[in-house]
Amino acid sequence: DDTLKLVHGELVTQYYLDQVCLEIDEALKGVGEVTVAALASRFPFSNDLVINLVKDAISRGVIHGVLEEGV
Repeated sequence: DDTLKLVHGELVTQYYLDQVCLEIDEALKGVGEVTVAALASRFPFSNDLVINLVKDAISRGVIHGVLEEGV
């Protein structure tokens, strides 16, 4: 999907966001857990955006994991 979205002042496609989610899923498969802060530093997103992106991807079955907030 090449739909453009405005994310923190940058135009990104849904495809890019989906690829980010796939990378997050692969990272989880490799190391078992990853912090929101680590993801936010790896990708050009705030912690809040990463949380929302991950929640959405988990609900769609793109990321196979659990988001533990406040841990």
